[in-house]
Amino acid sequence: MRILIFNEKHEVPNKFIEKIKSEMVAMVDYFNDYEEAEYCAGIRNYDYIFVHYEAKYRLKYLNFFKDARDKNKNAKIILFGEKVKEDHIDFYKKFNLDEIINQELTEIDMYDILKQDNSEWIERGLIKINVKEKKVWIKGEKEDTEITFKKKIDFYVFLYFVRHYKETINVSNLLDATCEEPELTKDSIIESSISSLRKTFKELLHLNPIKAFKKVGYEFSIS
Repeated sequence: MRILIFNEKHEVPNKFIEKIKSEMVAMVDYFNDYEEAEYCAGIRNYDYIFVHYEAKYRLKYLNFFKDARDKNKNAKIILFGEKVKEDHIDFYKKFNLDEIINQELTEIDMYDILKQDNSEWIERGLIKINVKEKKVWIKGEKEDTEITFKKKIDFYVFLYFVRHYKETINVSNLLDATCEEPELTKDSIIESSISSLRKTFKELLHLNPIKAFKKVGYEFSIS
């Protein structure tokens, strides 16, 4: 999962960003510079985009939200700020914004929005995950078996697969969700992680839960 926060008016504390990274296992891009936020919204895949309304960028937001929505069709995009006017709402709805909030958002507000959609516990098929503790189990008839991953990125990749259960996702999505600087990271790190995950499940369950679709991406499912 990757989150973009643009807020030029208020500094977002690093402590809050690190909390989101740790508790929700997410990559967080925080910008107080509009040009940087706009650039990344157009090249990276995000699950959440929080944008503080600045009147001086009103016309620029046309491109920002268009690029962000084109790149991130399933992202939750939230525009907020005290100066978001009612007469602008129809204008911004053209870009399918998920929420328009006529107030400032504190870190607590953003945290609550994220927590509404991201439970600490996830269960999909035979898989059970405690996200905060970064622990994974395979459910059994009598007892659950805990899975131990050899590399940190294997858990990040696996968690993204589970969050997007039975969806087809590509390497670009996986890079953006798991790497601090995806543009500087080779695809091979994801391919190596997928190979490692397949090996783990072959050893534990004698099956391959990750299907590959040539030139399209991968799909994870297990039942």
